[in-house]
Amino acid sequence: MLELEGKRLLVLGGTVSTYDVVSHAKELGAYVIVTDYLDGGVSKEIADESYTISTSDLDALEQLVISKQIDGIFTGCSEVNIRFVQELCARMKMPFYATPEQFAVSMNKKRFKEQCRKCGISVAEEYLAQNKEDLDKIREYPVIIKPTDGYASRGISICNDVEELREAFEHALQYSKTGEVVVEKYIQGYDDICMYYTIQDGNVTLSAMTDRDVNTQQEGKAPQPNALLFPSRHLDSYMKNLHENVKEFARSLQMQNGTMFIQAFVKGDEFIVFEMGYRLCGANEYVIVSKENEINTLDMYIQMALTGKFQGWDNTKYDNPYFKNKYCILIPLLKSGKIASCSCLDTIREMPEVIHVVQFYQDGEVVPEETMGSLVQSLARIYVYAENTEKLKQAIHKVQACLHVEDTDGNPMLLQGFDVDSYNWND
Repeated sequence: MLELEGKRLLVLGGTVSTYDVVSHAKELGAYVIVTDYLDGGVSKEIADESYTISTSDLDALEQLVISKQIDGIFTGCSEVNIRFVQELCARMKMPFYATPEQFAVSMNKKRFKEQCRKCGISVAEEYLAQNKEDLDKIREYPVIIKPTDGYASRGISICNDVEELREAFEHALQYSKTGEVVVEKYIQGYDDICMYYTIQDGNVTLSAMTDRDVNTQQEGKAPQPNALLFPSRHLDSYMKNLHENVKEFARSLQMQNGTMFIQAFVKGDEFIVFEMGYRLCGANEYVIVSKENEINTLDMYIQMALTGKFQGWDNTKYDNPYFKNKYCILIPLLKSGKIASCSCLDTIREMPEVIHVVQFYQDGEVVPEETMGSLVQSLARIYVYAENTEKLKQAIHKVQACLHVEDTDGNPMLLQGFDVDSYNWND
């Protein structure tokens, strides 16, 4: 149904991160214009119009909005572009789902942790680290250091002594616009989880919860996910011990509409929260949630941008994190180098067990060394579906048997991925 026919949407960013935004908006009937500073891009290729205007050039974008009679503005999961969308919407008096204060908390790790404590949510122990002299006072290792306002795991390091920490301090600062870092106790022996919330007219509902299997092969680097498994085996414990506190967190910031994801560590009934986002998540969990429960928050965001209403489904009626089916988002991680071919993804797309593929690299592209230990080293996200755990295991094996990527010298480029057989499924 073409619900938005005649509406004109400006999308900031022409890369793969906005591809689903553009395709969904077009399916809903909107006329889509895409812009960024690059000459090409997969999202520009499917847009109705595209321009080479930087997403940070708000003056030029303002003129584009006026000349093209734009009705709404949006982007994908990029924190950088989300800020530009917010500023541009404020200039043009167009709908946007969040306030500057809400973003300030969600994008600053120190402010986020402060707000968590106010709502009774446990967070990782933090060390004072305003300068290099403070680093010498830290006695307990390992620690993890992060830019206060970083994203996509950039600038994050795990350190085992003060020498490593001094080096990592400079590295983290390179990814912080505010010139601040956070040093925390590195938590080990806990499971890694993520919760995805939908907020509609102030009603906060849990849409999905996942267990994150992470890759620890890259020494000193931030562990990146090999796979996300839905629904989480910790769901009952989470609902009992932390869910209401997280809802209170959203209410304390007066969040009215949008989506929020919360990352945490868990052991038994102990939860330690360490990250959040108030935006579309790079995991594109709406692919799975819409398959399971119909509600599609990406479409709701597009509706918000073009109509001022976060609408399409009633989240209090459609959201249910207790999925009947089983899902996995496989995330094959790449080593640095130049890709000779990743055509295996074409075959994987055709598998009946695969409901979606988001591909980040193409043949001939280079994976830079500096992206190691960040989400940027992901080849793709592969969304796998099955009716039960055993069938999901079989489907994952089938996909992994097909995955094969080499560099131009014939060397394998994939890190060791999700180990289906040794994973604690704990059904």
